[in-house]
Amino acid sequence: MSELSYYTNDQLVTELLSRHTFCGILIRSQKEVRSLESHQVWSLETTCNLQDDQVHDVLLDITEQFGEKIAKFS
Repeated sequence: MSELSYYTNDQLVTELLSRHTFCGILIRSQKEVRSLESHQVWSLETTCNLQDDQVHDVLLDITEQFGEKIAKFS
């Protein structure tokens, strides 16, 4: 098992964002809790490896995919 599985949210974000090879977007709960109801404030973080327009394109694609999945449940 990876040592990353034992990191707190803050430690994991710091570790991933410090890696030069990490090219991604992190969306995480501000609180480290287990119950889903407590996740009310979200933080979005990305690396300098992505340009603003790339972040926009990725998030737009994700929201479109989620929209399709949510429509299936309605």
